[in-house]
Amino acid sequence: MLVQTSKGRALRVTGHLLILGVSLLLAACASLPARETATPQPTTPSPVNSAAPSTNGWWRPPIGATWQWQLEDLPIDRSIAADVYDIDLFDNDAAAVAA
Repeated sequence: MLVQTSKGRALRVTGHLLILGVSLLLAACASLPARETATPQPTTPSPVNSAAPSTNGWWRPPIGATWQWQLEDLPIDRSIAADVYDIDLFDNDAAAVAA
């Protein structure tokens, strides 16, 4: 197909570049070998959260712990029977956090 106009030539070159780009992309994806792992993957998922202490230093509450979320109305209402209190860090002092 010969086109005499510059617009036609530009379209032809653009089409060839597009075909070349898609071909290179497909060739690159098809030539990648499958990655093999050294150890087999576990078939059963491990538990996400446990009561055991974490290794990174962050405290994690045990599964099933009850929560009290209080971000306002100081002082903290400790009459609610909860295992964990979530309080505002900026409006409470270190003594309230430690309690």
